[in-house]
Amino acid sequence: MNHAPLAVLLLAFLSIWSGCTALAAPGDKLAFPKDAGVLNIRDFGAKGDGVSDDTEAFKKAVALGDDKARFLFIPNGTYLLTDTIGWSRRRTLMGESRQGVILKLADKTPGYSDPAKPKPLIHAAVPGSYYGTDSWANAAFANYIQNLTIDTGKGNPGAIAMIYTTHNYGMVEHVTLRSGDRSGAVGLDLRQTEFGPGMVRDLLVEGFDIGIAAPSNVSNAVFDTITLRNQNKVGLENQLPVSIRKLTTENDKPGVPAIRHGKAGQLVLVEARLNGVGDGPAIEAKGGYYLRDVKTTGYAAALEADGKLIQGANIEEYIGGQVHVLGDAPKKSLGLPMQDPPVIFNEPMQRWLVVSPSGGDDTAKLQQALNSGRGTIFMTSGNYKVRATLTVPTTVRRILSTAGASLNGPRETFGIGDLMKPSQEDIGGGKPFFRIEGKTKDSLTFERIGVGAWPYRVHMIQIASPRPVYLRHGVGGHPGGEVRTADGSQGGSLFLDETAADLRITGDYHVFAWQYNPENNPFNTKSPTMKNRTYIVNDGGSVWILGYKTESPAIHAITRNGGRTEVLGGFFRDHFGGQDYGGEIPYFIVENGSTSANYVQFAWQHGKARALQLLDRAGDREETITLSPDTFSVSLLRADAIK
Repeated sequence: MNHAPLAVLLLAFLSIWSGCTALAAPGDKLAFPKDAGVLNIRDFGAKGDGVSDDTEAFKKAVALGDDKARFLFIPNGTYLLTDTIGWSRRRTLMGESRQGVILKLADKTPGYSDPAKPKPLIHAAVPGSYYGTDSWANAAFANYIQNLTIDTGKGNPGAIAMIYTTHNYGMVEHVTLRSGDRSGAVGLDLRQTEFGPGMVRDLLVEGFDIGIAAPSNVSNAVFDTITLRNQNKVGLENQLPVSIRKLTTENDKPGVPAIRHGKAGQLVLVEARLNGVGDGPAIEAKGGYYLRDVKTTGYAAALEADGKLIQGANIEEYIGGQVHVLGDAPKKSLGLPMQDPPVIFNEPMQRWLVVSPSGGDDTAKLQQALNSGRGTIFMTSGNYKVRATLTVPTTVRRILSTAGASLNGPRETFGIGDLMKPSQEDIGGGKPFFRIEGKTKDSLTFERIGVGAWPYRVHMIQIASPRPVYLRHGVGGHPGGEVRTADGSQGGSLFLDETAADLRITGDYHVFAWQYNPENNPFNTKSPTMKNRTYIVNDGGSVWILGYKTESPAIHAITRNGGRTEVLGGFFRDHFGGQDYGGEIPYFIVENGSTSANYVQFAWQHGKARALQLLDRAGDREETITLSPDTFSVSLLRADAIK
């Protein structure tokens, strides 16, 4: 992808204010601090009474003609719409509550009557609306649609509830897409442009010919906790590399498969419950795919594999495509235990603390806020200058922003030629921006907090506590920074949603990552820092990833000393062949550990994808997995410690 910070940030005035209304956890009824920089759709003239036409109000709200992040709050109500609401990027649509906010297409609206010429109600992002004539919408960063319902009404058979595109960051979360009469072309449509990487969590699609449509293109999507109900033709139509966990389908129409997967993509599906009727299969799959813990009812079989019906209603594990293992390693994935992210902390309004940047050194102010005893620290948009490590005590449960807050160290410590060249004495070098301390079972969440700035990488967070830590909605920004465990972290867990961060994990520690996207575009292929880059070092811990996307000549994971690393779906997009960045390096290195992975590798120049996939070594013994450089889909790669 092209690159830009998570948000173009506004510098706010110095203020600390605690008389705010609490922002609840996603899915609950929401409100915001008055200093949060949040736009309210009612201020643009929307009525939300289900009678007035609110189309123009929404168009004005999302089309503010700049590239700054805009966070649009939609209070409870039914907002009647009669045309497409579209924008380019860096827009968040956040409803007060999922059930209480309904964006409704008026019944029998002109322009929505022809299924052969479908038209969206919500369109993020409109191609060509930024970066000149970028018709592929390759830079639709940070589009978020959360906590609302989109209803396409009745008598609109040509309706698409939402065309959605985002890149690097962005999520559809806690959203219902429904047709008032079951008709309509598509619920969630990802096909129009080069979608991804992007993520969808907690989505319900009711009705439509196709529940979710995913394209054939050069990126990937991550889905978690998805329900598809009563589609007319197919639940999920897919040609994309996708990673899906907890898919439920419920269909009462005979002959409608839950999933139709084409060979142009890769399907990774775990923990699925597919319910339908008819004499066909629940899943029609071609090419590369990996299925695990799939249970079906009402279908003739769970799977039709490349045109052949596979007997059985349930699938424990099934691999379609290339399988590569070393030695006597099992021909199956590691099957690491999965765990949902912790529930996000929400406290009464009198406990909040809101902080804004001063324009000078903000270190003391931020540390004072963290030591205040407040559970929630809200950072308004802007750049915060930090000159020493900020210690996060057990009293802090949530650190967040809406449009984006960024912590930056002194720029003079960073080298120009390499990604990062500060000394070990500098903040962001040997010293982290945040250090998490104390023994507690209470979780700590970071949301939309940037650390560092493109193209610099920093030591972002040091975890010296066993408490659960949750980084979500683009914490770090591209190219992010390192998260390292330290003494005191043993037994703890780290959860990542669409976060760019290199990981340095030691000992008994557990990582669960969704849409993990360190990326690291190789803008300087001659740099030693680039050439030797490693995203993950798992030294004795457990790392589970659902969807792993990169754009770099880098080692993707080193797993050693009994560590276990499992990648469930990935899209590895090297911009150059191995010879272009100083020789062939593997995606994975195993040193007395275990690794399994499903992924797609893609090279812009055909036939120049990596040949060396994995290196397993013990002492002076080495074994490798090497593939043809025109290999596209790897359905399973597995290596255990050399015996």
